Amino acid sequence: MQNQDSWHGETMLRHRSGHLCDVRLVVCKVKDSAGQTANYIVTFADLSQTKKIHDELHHLATHDNLTDLPNRRLFLDRLDQGLRRARREQRQLTIFFIDLDDFKGINDDFGHHVGDEILRQAGSRLLGAVRDSDTVARLAGDEFTVIADSPHEEAAAIQSKIAACFAAPFDVGDRRIKVLASVGAATYPDDGENIESLMQCADQSMYETKARRKGATAATPNKFQPYSEGLYFPSELRLAIRRDQLKLVYQPQIDLHNGGLMGVEALLRWDHHCRGSINPADFIGLAEDAGITDTIGAWTLEQVAKQLKAWRRWRMPIQQVAINIAISQIKDPRYPQTVVDVMARHGIPVDAIMLEVDEEIYLRSPGLCRIFFDRARQLGLRLCIDQFGVHAGEYAYIGNIPVDAVKINQRLLSNQIAARNDPRFIPALVALCKVAGKAVIAVGVESSTAESELILAGCQLAQGFLYSRPLSAESMRTFRIEPAQPNAHGRREITGIA
Repeated sequence: MQNQDSWHGETMLRHRSGHLCDVRLVVCKVKDSAGQTANYIVTFADLSQTKKIHDELHHLATHDNLTDLPNRRLFLDRLDQGLRRARREQRQLTIFFIDLDDFKGINDDFGHHVGDEILRQAGSRLLGAVRDSDTVARLAGDEFTVIADSPHEEAAAIQSKIAACFAAPFDVGDRRIKVLASVGAATYPDDGENIESLMQCADQSMYETKARRKGATAATPNKFQPYSEGLYFPSELRLAIRRDQLKLVYQPQIDLHNGGLMGVEALLRWDHHCRGSINPADFIGLAEDAGITDTIGAWTLEQVAKQLKAWRRWRMPIQQVAINIAISQIKDPRYPQTVVDVMARHGIPVDAIMLEVDEEIYLRSPGLCRIFFDRARQLGLRLCIDQFGVHAGEYAYIGNIPVDAVKINQRLLSNQIAARNDPRFIPALVALCKVAGKAVIAVGVESSTAESELILAGCQLAQGFLYSRPLSAESMRTFRIEPAQPNAHGRREITGIA
């Protein structure tokens, strides 16, 4: 202050209670008539609450709100820092990818609240299996990662230790549920020298583990046990196609404004002769490795077209069917025209099909997806981003891509119901999508409370166990919606009956 008349900045002051607090301080000189400093005027503002809110927002942006583990953003930041340190110190660094086997089957059979609890317990087990200096993160869905400052020769032992932490069943309520995990690893610099190459190598390693030791399950609520005997081979999957062991089931999509049946999502299942109904999450990787995803995709498209034709003949009010497409179909420049041709052959308008692209695929390959979107839209096809909102902070892109709809990730809704999210979050997300001109579909709706939240937020469509589990094509003929009843909020409650 000797050479200036004022100063301002942030510092810390000790409160009379003894604790330190953050303050914004402004100090000004007061001079007398002779120009000498007579006094100082000091003003300050307590920044404690502001700092607290800032810290909480930073934590929300960098951590998964279900498990409180670092999210994808923080994982990538720590991996970047770890690689810089490894290069500087000429050390090795290993990353592990962990994927829970048949996790979608758990959600389908027991509900997402059970799946969420298993994810929380899985995160805790992983933290207990590694050192405090290692990073455990949740990338998305049922995918976890670990960053360890470990040389290549230690990777196998750590990988076994991670897999071993899933040996005991998960206790959720009165159920004991056995869940296996597939683990893959990649070490710097042996397997890759940058983030992208290491993640690709770890991901491939994880899928190879999954293919060698497949954890398919028999889904009985109190006897959820893995089938560890045998493997899935490409020849087995090809045979399943020829023997008509693949089937489609359909989950109704309900208009939240009038309670009507608007459409369905087509879901693929493999009726294995020994292992029962198997979800695509447990065999699509095998199909990709075997190069038969296009065959399965073509079969799915043909079945959906035939079914739409039959439903229209029966005068069922199903306006569209949503199907999820794989990266191989996005890479195929002929695929949009193939869809148009199949629909035309069965006399179905192209806007009766909604092609769903997983957000994870878009974020990994945005350029490729944009080319696909443009080509599909030129042909009149409808497009949807599935699992929207998985990656915290990755929302703004939705206004810049030519898709018709988004499906809100089911855990965003369940977290809001459980008060783990700001109650304004879902309404803000819906508003963002609607301003961008996208229809909003909520998935995993399991309660009237969740439905009420969605109606208040302005969401248009919903699907989930509140209305119906996935149904066979024949069961869809008898599906109906109970008359809407007002709830405590004055909103309609809709219940499906099959």
